[in-house]
Amino acid sequence: MTLDQLLNEIETRELEFKEKPNPALYKTLSAFSNTNGGVAFVGVSDKKEIIGYRCSNTDLKELSDTLVNKLAIHPVIEPVKCEGKTVLRIDVKKSKNPVAYEGRYYTRVGNTTRLLDAEELERIHHIKH
Repeated sequence: MTLDQLLNEIETRELEFKEKPNPALYKTLSAFSNTNGGVAFVGVSDKKEIIGYRCSNTDLKELSDTLVNKLAIHPVIEPVKCEGKTVLRIDVKKSKNPVAYEGRYYTRVGNTTRLLDAEELERIHHIKH
C-alpha cells in the first residue's frame, strides 16, 4: 500500500500519523512494540496533510539514537516521497519483551495509545517469557 493510499485510511491499532518526533510518537512506538507492531508516519498532520519531515543524516541519526536509547528498539526507518515532500516511515515489530518509554509501558487500544495497567503488564511479561 502506498503512502497516498494510507492517507485515505483512518488511524488504527497499527497505523499512526505524527507531525514530528515528540513524546507522543515515542509512546506510540512503545505501544506498537507491546501489541502487534505498527507503522508511524512522521511529517503528516492529524488532518492527514503532508507537512514533510527534514530527513537529513543528522535528523535521522538523532531519531535513531533516541529510539535505541529511550525505547531499546530497532525499527526500520525510511524516508518516503509524497506530494513532493518527504515523510518518515517507521516500521515497528512486536517485541519479545515489554518496551517502556521513560519508565512507563503503553499499549494500543483501537487508534489510541494508553498506559498499560499493572495487571496487563504482568500478563504480557509472563506470556513473553
